[in-house]
Amino acid sequence: MTLPSAKDTDAGQITKGPFFLGINCAHDAAACIVGDSGILAAVREERLVRTKHYEGFPRRSIQYCLNAVNLPSLRGVSGATINQYPKMDCEYDLRAMGYGGPLSVNPSHHLLHAFYARYFTGGRDGLIVIVDGSGYSFAEYLRGEGEMLGEEVPDGDADEAEAVFLVKDGALFLIHKRWGVWKASMPYFRFPSLGHAYAMAAQHIYQDIRGWQYAGKVMGLAPYGRVSDRIPQVIRLGNKGFEIDLEWVWRLPKLRPRTDYWADLDRQDIAARIQHDLEIALLAWLERLSHKHEAAPLCLTGGVAHNSVVNGKIAQVYRTSRFTPAADDAGTAIGGALYAFERTMQRQPVIGYGDEFHGRPYSTEEIEHALKGDRRIQLAYFDTEESLAKDAAIRLSQGAFIAVHDGGSEFSARALGHRSILCDPRSPTAKDDLNRHIKFREEFRPYAAMVLAEEAHAYFHLQGDSPYMMVVADVVLDQRAAIPAVCHIDGTARVQTIDRSYRGITAKILSAFHRLTGMPVLLNTSFNVRGEPIVETPEEALECLCTTGLDAVYISPYRVETHSVSWDLNDPSMRTYIPVVNQSFRLGSTYITHGTAGWSADHHIQSRTGHRISVPADLFEFLRNIDGSRTVGTLISETADGLQAMEMLRSLNRMGAVSLTTAMDVSDSDS
Repeated sequence: MTLPSAKDTDAGQITKGPFFLGINCAHDAAACIVGDSGILAAVREERLVRTKHYEGFPRRSIQYCLNAVNLPSLRGVSGATINQYPKMDCEYDLRAMGYGGPLSVNPSHHLLHAFYARYFTGGRDGLIVIVDGSGYSFAEYLRGEGEMLGEEVPDGDADEAEAVFLVKDGALFLIHKRWGVWKASMPYFRFPSLGHAYAMAAQHIYQDIRGWQYAGKVMGLAPYGRVSDRIPQVIRLGNKGFEIDLEWVWRLPKLRPRTDYWADLDRQDIAARIQHDLEIALLAWLERLSHKHEAAPLCLTGGVAHNSVVNGKIAQVYRTSRFTPAADDAGTAIGGALYAFERTMQRQPVIGYGDEFHGRPYSTEEIEHALKGDRRIQLAYFDTEESLAKDAAIRLSQGAFIAVHDGGSEFSARALGHRSILCDPRSPTAKDDLNRHIKFREEFRPYAAMVLAEEAHAYFHLQGDSPYMMVVADVVLDQRAAIPAVCHIDGTARVQTIDRSYRGITAKILSAFHRLTGMPVLLNTSFNVRGEPIVETPEEALECLCTTGLDAVYISPYRVETHSVSWDLNDPSMRTYIPVVNQSFRLGSTYITHGTAGWSADHHIQSRTGHRISVPADLFEFLRNIDGSRTVGTLISETADGLQAMEMLRSLNRMGAVSLTTAMDVSDSDS
């Protein structure tokens, strides 16, 4: 695959070095390269290895960033910083890749969060508040080059719980750091921090030590529950900081496994309790900080800053507040690169933070190679972005679900229009259709609203703009019925505002949709299915199109669709298509005993992310006969009932298990 040259990028000519590297090797592993022009490239390892929340040495991300800035090797990097779990040795891996320059390892997890936040805010005076699960231990930092560790450390094994930095004239000063001691990490994260209190609730709701990964689902589930003494309080704000009830899980109702867990009243109430306690404690603490520091502007970062519900409430009280887009540990890769830059250059980059699209754009050659190599699709070409945007707007207004693959990918965990799925928010069925046929998500989960910035306040009670989808706001009461697809059960929506500075085709699609329909809002969700990272490459975009109910993908200058077929038994062209079972699906059967009544079989199709669809026996057997070489006509001729066979094929295609390809011609086989 050919890499893009500098002239292929939408960011213009890549500047010359020096270059500085930051890598995060903990969960949400990532790499970033910074230069005088700011963030030159950054990507999460999960996007490249296709494993969500990947942790470990981000080898592919490092190479991706090197390629993006046209560096042949790590020898062109002038300084580097590693964030890693204690006892990891990613320094060895980095040296083995060829890096021989200055290196800092774990100067302080929270300090790296702060470096990223300071750059994000443009170095303006104010407070940077880090609230997450935990940083690493005091002893770990002492072994390395720990900086700004504070004074009150109860134990050498104590980990960072939260921290506050003051930015004054561009310089960082630590003004508060609280340390905590772990009680246990299995089967629950029992550590006295806001982030791990929330993780503890998520682990209990999902009955899984990996439940912390589903904190966003817990936030979405909370409005279904109620706060009462039945679920005891878990977080309090005391005189010396947050008081977390580490015995809380033993006071919670015992939960039974169920596929529709979101309908369980106990789970709903636990979610409501943890969300309520987080909001009350965090808002009270921020009030103390703001009073003590004369209402200084706030920037919140760390994993808890991904809780867009509490962010919305903070924004209502502190109108100068901001929230870093990559607030989770991936953001420490950016912080690490900035840390290495400043230690060497004794200053910050000349160019400040621009937007969140830190991935590399794909060249025309790469895109066309992917498109021409896939016989499952058909293309329409557009001469201008305006004509493409108009076509997309028309499709959206007709009820289509479209996706956009445009330029460099978003670094944050939320799709902001470069790797997004879009649809009409006016549709009362769009949310359910998305969950069932495209995203394969639980039915309770909400979707975000993308809105033109100048129209946002007509639909949402927002304080300022929300370009990074980090804030949940109340939907204006009179507009809730107008945009049901993005309005959650409690009358709120997570909002992304689009202004004139936005780079990318999605802004033109939204504007065209507004002109066509009078509606300045679109539903926006990440371009992926449940359990998978957001797509990165054109090939992954095509795979998602062909294995879900998506109607089209726009990869400028093309509209990409699966073949438009008649599903008519008497159509000669229909008989020439070749069905293929999509590689991400697996067939399976579970045999269930019914005592003296004997056995029964549950036949199913399962994606590699765990999405499972039960299918009847005749459909299951028909699917087993699809081998990727026989045409529709051949398969139909081998069955007793051709009409039934055609309907089964159509059903399998609708659920994403089967795609239709054109027959391979001579030129295809020669290549």
